Amino acid sequence: MLIGGALRLLWRPEEAWDAVRSSMPRWRRVLCGIVAPLALLPAAAWPLGHVADPIGPGEVTARSLAVSVGGTFAFCVATVLVVAAAIYVLAPLFSSQRDWNGAVAVASYSGVPVLLASPLLASAVLTILVIVALFHACFLCGIGVRRVLGCRGEDAAMYVAAVGFVSVLAGLLLGGLSSAAGIL
Repeated sequence: MLIGGALRLLWRPEEAWDAVRSSMPRWRRVLCGIVAPLALLPAAAWPLGHVADPIGPGEVTARSLAVSVGGTFAFCVATVLVVAAAIYVLAPLFSSQRDWNGAVAVASYSGVPVLLASPLLASAVLTILVIVALFHACFLCGIGVRRVLGCRGEDAAMYVAAVGFVSVLAGLLLGGLSSAAGIL
């Protein structure tokens, strides 16, 4: 159900979310089975885009490429976990079930369009199209919080908006701390 279910989610989201709810995989399995393999796409595309950029980083070494690939991969996985944490923490405010496995499943499966669109990051001109995938991810997240976590239909849009807001704030905080620590 993991990768196949994630791809089915793009075209038949209600059926796919129902299958996720009925199988409810453990959060580590979802991270290792969906997020980790798909996070390799942006991990490869981002450094290639920098290398191909005429005003890019200048000299590119094997070490700098490895750091870029590893850092991008780690930040992709961390982003999914931040979104899952926001889903989990905000659940009671939207009369949803607070379930970590469900929150990780919703964050992971919802993020599939963005991760699949991430090879567009290799082209500066096409990068903006990843935003279209983000809109689809928000749509999928709205269905996911209803089908997997039991959120009422009228609350789903606000739940997704609140999750997005909290996730952006957490991302800015983590990015700032990472920069201050010399990681970025």
